Amino acid sequence: MIDQEKLLPKMKDFKWLLSYEEPANVFSILMATHSRTKFIKESIGETLTATFCEITNKMFKFYTDPAEDEKISEHILEKILSDKGFFPLVEKMVDKRSATLLVFARSLQTMNFGLKSDKELLDLYDTFIEKFISMRNYSSIPTIIELTNTFTKHLKSLLEKYPIEDETREEVFSTLTSPDKLSYVSRHDLEISHLALDYLNADKRWKSLAEKIRLHEEKWTWLDYTFDGVPITVKGFKTRIIEKSKDKLKLEKTIRNYEETEKLIKQKKLQIIERYKISEDDQKFFHHGAGMVWIKFFRKGTFAESYYCVEFLFSEMARRKHVSLEMLKNMFEWEVRDLLSGKAINKKEISKRIEHGYILDYQGDVVQVTDDNLLGSILDNIVEEKIGGEDSVRGQVAFAGTAEGVVKIVNDTPDMAKMEEGDILVSRSTNPKLFPAMKKAAAFVTDMGGLTCHAAIVARELGVPCVVGTKQATKILKDGDRVEVDAVHGLVKIIKRS
Repeated sequence: MIDQEKLLPKMKDFKWLLSYEEPANVFSILMATHSRTKFIKESIGETLTATFCEITNKMFKFYTDPAEDEKISEHILEKILSDKGFFPLVEKMVDKRSATLLVFARSLQTMNFGLKSDKELLDLYDTFIEKFISMRNYSSIPTIIELTNTFTKHLKSLLEKYPIEDETREEVFSTLTSPDKLSYVSRHDLEISHLALDYLNADKRWKSLAEKIRLHEEKWTWLDYTFDGVPITVKGFKTRIIEKSKDKLKLEKTIRNYEETEKLIKQKKLQIIERYKISEDDQKFFHHGAGMVWIKFFRKGTFAESYYCVEFLFSEMARRKHVSLEMLKNMFEWEVRDLLSGKAINKKEISKRIEHGYILDYQGDVVQVTDDNLLGSILDNIVEEKIGGEDSVRGQVAFAGTAEGVVKIVNDTPDMAKMEEGDILVSRSTNPKLFPAMKKAAAFVTDMGGLTCHAAIVARELGVPCVVGTKQATKILKDGDRVEVDAVHGLVKIIKRS
């Protein structure tokens, strides 16, 4: 356990900038912090010194020091520039370690935990953490380098030497950094669209589709997970199929668009390369950019399925030790060890932590911050970035285009009910659970994110104008505001307040 008083002088020079804000749990957040402050040294040779989290009613605000972000991002960029084999190795290790994690995680679904001792359950817990962090050590690289948009800036500097018109520069950038294969969310949407078409062709009779839907549930039940989630059942998928089947022409168009996406992206990239004579060296860097975008979304799918699978283990641990599943997920590792070893744990402290608490990870050691002087020093050094004014916000263009519409703030699943076709979806940061709402939007605007964020990837796949990294869109914009999204210059202007 870290001595909090001794940490105070070490923290005085740190500044804290919000990296992301999402509903989560202590278990998942600590694997993220441990990776950055300790284990990622395996892949890049450097780590962050510290990370800080504030928890309020299961909402986690994750902070890092911007100076450290800049330093480690530049370090990663230098590795990419100086070692041609570095990023291909990253891609290879992400694939390999994700596969290893998922093989283990999926085995938990059918494991007979009743035959396992408490010690064996703890061994399974440790194995999951080891395989998950091992995967994170490489899959976190795109996220870390893009905390400061370092690789994006490098790629955009490469484009400056080519005669690209200003009005098409962002479109060129978006195209060259787009993966030429569908994300897992779009693959699911394509598959369920086919099921919806089968449903219509079967005169809306479920009997002939029963086995297909069962297999679909088996494959995709974890789809709505991020750090946490609720499994989608056959009933849930049927509801989605019915919704999709309401407009057959739109459904058929969706299927065609998805099936043509990979081919069209490859064609557009080739046209750009030939038109502007993009050099082979620069093509490789843009290929790496597309790879980063792909990894960021690919790992989200790996995370989601893994978190779903490990709940089978967690449920047995919680049942056996008479604690709730939620409480177990919000324990520190040593608390889980104490629990499974028969030692007493402080349930009140854990419950209080979920409601409102602070966690500091310093060089891989974690502490719940309770010292008033240490906490005060950290909170005093939180900095806020402001981009834009009272009637506008600015951010980074993730997919070029323009749109006008009514703002709907959509941060979580219940908010999706507000969305209507043509609305402007504004969010802290989007996630796969919000995909049905995103398909209705005329544009996306987010507080967080960069080249590799979820909104940017979905925007490319759907062809929707998108501005990310505004820092304050959800604070300045309100439900009902009419706005103009200029995703050519990264500007969102309020036309009329609600």
